Amino acid sequence: MATIYDVAKAAGVSPKTVSRVINDEPYVREALRREVWMAIERLDYRVNFNARQMRTQRSQAIGFISNEVSTSIFAVDIIRGAFKAAGQHHQILLVVNTEHDAGIEESAVNLLLERQVEGIIYATFYHREVTLPEAVYGLPTGLVDCFVNDRSL
Repeated sequence: MATIYDVAKAAGVSPKTVSRVINDEPYVREALRREVWMAIERLDYRVNFNARQMRTQRSQAIGFISNEVSTSIFAVDIIRGAFKAAGQHHQILLVVNTEHDAGIEESAVNLLLERQVEGIIYATFYHREVTLPEAVYGLPTGLVDCFVNDRSL
């Protein structure tokens, strides 16, 4: 697998210039930008997601916890809307269906937190009160067709 250093060598530029091109930063001459992109394509270079996440402290991911939504006739529209909104903000959506199982729900929240999601969408099948795991309260959280008793979310 090619590294940023391989791309830099192939394009005849520094690794910092490659980084500037990949991140669409200004102040890179158009001719250099084209050389870097051609080297990226030739070498089939892929950005190292783990390295980027460590550097930026951003996962570019939102967690979507479905509590029985998958059985709803509106499931496709709800999830499609969440995918679209996430994409508009250059985020990916990690979808977990818990089927109203508290154990699965807690594991799902922990899994999403381990992946350092930047927010959580929690959706239920019908409008009702829900009790969310404490860990969710540390993140931006949106509720779909549900509410918490104290209306804090």
